Amino acid sequence: MKIYLLPIMALILLSSCSDTENEKKETVPEKVPVAETGLLDGCYQMVISGDTAVMNLKQNGDNLTGSLIYKRKDKDSNTGNVVLTKTGGRAEGYYTFQSEGHASVRQIVFKIIGNSLAEGYGNIEIKNDTAVLKYPHALNFEEKHAFAKVNCR
Repeated sequence: MKIYLLPIMALILLSSCSDTENEKKETVPEKVPVAETGLLDGCYQMVISGDTAVMNLKQNGDNLTGSLIYKRKDKDSNTGNVVLTKTGGRAEGYYTFQSEGHASVRQIVFKIIGNSLAEGYGNIEIKNDTAVLKYPHALNFEEKHAFAKVNCR
């Protein structure tokens, strides 16, 4: 009877190994083509169920600076500045903002998708009064509600 269990155990072990390999492949960030011009200058807007965010970026080489405003429907809004560096298919950096009368800093990552920027979300931790992403290379990106490039007003 023990001899019959051995092939079944081997099949289970092999199938679990192949699932693990697939999971590893899914967590590796995919390379995303940068906008044709490579320039991210301009205004971007994101809307989710009454919440709106507006970002205005100026690009100098791979460096981006600008303003970012989150207008929350039922929560406190916040206004601040972003300083980002474009690295491949991402723009990564920090958002320094005012909310509820307090200054805060949060690490921020965007995935560049054509003329849109999808914000990354994941677990955070506080280091030296700054909210940083615990696993910056394993983020979920808000692609369905990305910041779309719009005309500046």
